[in-house]
Amino acid sequence: MMRRPAAFVAALALGWLVAVPPAAAAPPTAASSPPPPSAAPQDTEPSPQGGEKMLAGGIALTSVGAALAVLIGVPSLLLRERARDNAASATYEARQRRYAGRAERRENFAVASLGVGGAFMLIGIPLMIVGGQRVNQAQQRAIVTPVLSPTMAGLSTRLRF
Repeated sequence: MMRRPAAFVAALALGWLVAVPPAAAAPPTAASSPPPPSAAPQDTEPSPQGGEKMLAGGIALTSVGAALAVLIGVPSLLLRERARDNAASATYEARQRRYAGRAERRENFAVASLGVGGAFMLIGIPLMIVGGQRVNQAQQRAIVTPVLSPTMAGLSTRLRF
């Protein structure tokens, strides 16, 4: 029986080393099959689906950001002021500390919600702009417009390839 080092046995027991069959370890020969062909290149034309997804994501991010800022951030700042006023008018020191702590928590919450809401809006607005442009470009591949003049009536067609 062949004696193996303890580190090798421990690694084998833990599953770190895997035995490789001799056929799989052999280098590839010239007779081996070539790799499968790569996928066809992607179409670089603007697709309405990509623009629609960007537009929808931009609308969602901007809406959530505005809701965070307006519906949570601003009321938290107003409640912070109320807690500060209560702390100033409290007669006992324990109540003053409690109101001061409440004002600090509300301020932290307001700053966090305004920051996250602002970041969402900063990301969402460009997404809406770019997504809207892509949807608009994708829809303008074929445009038919009516033409009416004193000498002619008909349709004008513009195609984009």
